Amino acid sequence: MQTRSALAWVALVLLAAFLRIHSLPVEAIDGDELFSRRAVTASWEEGYQAVRTDIVHPPLYYLVLKACVGIAGAGVTALRLVSLLAAILAISAVFAIGLVVPYLRGPALLASLLIALNDLHIFYSQQARSYSLYCALIALFVLWAFLLDEYQSRPAFWIAGALLMIAIVHTHYFGVLFIACVLIPVWRSKLPRPSNMAVLMAAAATAVASIPWLVVLIGAIREKGTVDNVNWEPLPDFYALRASIGKMFGIPDIPRGTSLVLLLGLTLAIIGILSARRHVPGRLLAMLGLLAAGPSMLLFVLGRQPFGMHVFAERHLLPSIIAWTLLAGMGLWGIFTNRRLLIGIGAAILCGFQLAPVFQYWRQPHRLPFHQVAAAISQSHLPVYTTWPYGIGSPVNFYLRDGNQVIPLPENGAQLPAEFIVLYRPNAAKERAWLITTTGSAFIQRDDGYFHSAINPEWGTRISRFRRK
Repeated sequence: MQTRSALAWVALVLLAAFLRIHSLPVEAIDGDELFSRRAVTASWEEGYQAVRTDIVHPPLYYLVLKACVGIAGAGVTALRLVSLLAAILAISAVFAIGLVVPYLRGPALLASLLIALNDLHIFYSQQARSYSLYCALIALFVLWAFLLDEYQSRPAFWIAGALLMIAIVHTHYFGVLFIACVLIPVWRSKLPRPSNMAVLMAAAATAVASIPWLVVLIGAIREKGTVDNVNWEPLPDFYALRASIGKMFGIPDIPRGTSLVLLLGLTLAIIGILSARRHVPGRLLAMLGLLAAGPSMLLFVLGRQPFGMHVFAERHLLPSIIAWTLLAGMGLWGIFTNRRLLIGIGAAILCGFQLAPVFQYWRQPHRLPFHQVAAAISQSHLPVYTTWPYGIGSPVNFYLRDGNQVIPLPENGAQLPAEFIVLYRPNAAKERAWLITTTGSAFIQRDDGYFHSAINPEWGTRISRFRRK
């Protein structure tokens, strides 16, 4: 059994690594990743100030990335190395749950396979941002909760839990929600009194350790405010909620069928919980249910009126994939108990759902191909402007290196030369309005190309050449 488990884990790691590495050459670096690069290649003081004023992310990911860059360099692949390794760690942690609870051996194997194949998880595994590390730390914390019965008498176990919680809240602020989903069922269960006290002490240690950065964050918010950093996220509707849960399962976005996707996911989850009651402690089942639905529902409600907070996004909810896939596997085993052929067929169908978007966009970019934009304008000696310096200008300049650099489009058209190039998103209303206001009717426009990702063609970048009349 140990040999088979080891071979299964190696196969999973190789598959996950291949799916995340093979397409890296076509995945251009984006503006957010370049922020990470600037933060970790700057001096300690400059990097600290950049992270502090950015507001939206705690510092731990940048510290880990800075250490990695110090060893591997600051190239595109090296920048993404932390996220790639974190993805393997998350998949391995989910796989290990099946080694801890024998009943979950099959469901955990399937869950780790589904995560390895999941297009959403692959995307963030390839991004030099904190989301993949965030998901990996939550996966380790979930594994920690599954080890509670065996190791709760050891102080080192609780120290490890406290350190994990501290790492989580210093990687992503919404990690607090996932920590609560794990700790509340543990604390409410019938554990020995020393264990319940240890839960409270670990949570208190995490809260105390968070105070220094919280003070820094409050100071930054008072100085800058959060409008530019947070309020661009669209407010969610019910379709966004259903679609996000569907992506956790990897079920394709069926036109007018997101309710069916949600129903399938909830059915598998409910059957999984009910069928496992005799084999898995109730607190762990409650934990999985909360992890799957709790953060999604809370952020969804906060995004609706009267709150109207711009907080609902798939990347913030990425760790929910751990619970959803585990519950899907448990549901499959619950429906087809001891019927290996039917379980295999069901698992193949779920894996097929996961693979559909992967193969649909095989070797096609999931991000804007800024390297292609840079190549298209690299031979031109005309001035190049953009309506989005952070999201377009910064990555294009990265690939242009020492060549002609992209600069912000001036607001006064009189400052423009007789002929120039503009990079902009035609479907971004503010950018289009800025372009029209600046150029007016004084220039003749000619479109020279449109570059977009395979998954989001309507939000591409257009190259337009302007010549004064």
